Amino acid sequence: MLTVHQSNALLPSTVDECVEHLQTGAVVVVETQRFKHLVADGYNRTMLDSGLRAWPTPEVFTMDAWLSGLWREHGHHRENAPSTLLSSGQATQTWEQVIGENIRKQYQTGYEYLLWHITATAN
Repeated sequence: MLTVHQSNALLPSTVDECVEHLQTGAVVVVETQRFKHLVADGYNRTMLDSGLRAWPTPEVFTMDAWLSGLWREHGHHRENAPSTLLSSGQATQTWEQVIGENIRKQYQTGYEYLLWHITATAN
């Protein structure tokens, strides 16, 4: 598996590197949906340029999609695993509650807890 963090200055060479890895059967995990499409398009162009008319779909995922797939594939087989995967909003709300409770316990007196931006911290 190849995990890629993109940089605009290195974008063409990064896409080419990802395509090379995909040709060897690697799974590529990228940051954004847009970058995922750039890599998949680069792979498809390479396959067309090599004269192929059909090829396996490249395994390119965003980090969120890859982790969700792992959870669906492996996580629900455990006895104590949660029955559903939280949405992004549900996860943020849960983290806001945990962080907020922790801050209020830590700063029981005074107003230091007001300096925290709980939503930003949760994100």
